[in-house]
Amino acid sequence: MGFWWVNHKQTFKHEIAGGYIWSPKTDKNGARNQAYINLTLTNVNDTVFSYADGNIKAVGRVAKKCQDHLRPNEFGDIGEQWDRDGWLVKVDWKLLKTPISPKAHISKIAPLLPTKYSPIRKNGNGNQKLYLAEISEVLAEVLFTQIRAENKELRV
Repeated sequence: MGFWWVNHKQTFKHEIAGGYIWSPKTDKNGARNQAYINLTLTNVNDTVFSYADGNIKAVGRVAKKCQDHLRPNEFGDIGEQWDRDGWLVKVDWKLLKTPISPKAHISKIAPLLPTKYSPIRKNGNGNQKLYLAEISEVLAEVLFTQIRAENKELRV
């Protein structure tokens, strides 16, 4: 089972409501982008942590393998910056009643961040240029511990 962190401030509402994550296949200039390619590396039952506005707001399980998919129409004007050709991964999301702030727990999180393609910086600020990042099981467990501490009603 894999663990992923998605930075999707601009598309958070649409992706959570729609039960998916989506990215273009390449950058605007046609260059490959590992954060986009990562969608193709997800597997059914992988865990995805949803990060937007400085908080982890939802946790999901990959429900369906990555598929080719045009940019969702619900993105509207937000999506105009991205190519229409993309990838979509279906995710069963659970919204957190109490979002958690990685910045508030950065002393535990920072040493566990990936050295390359990190979803946030060592100071706890988001990495806006990175959409989907693979994270370690150890980091995922630290996040689960904080989520459970602040969301006792949630079973994750």
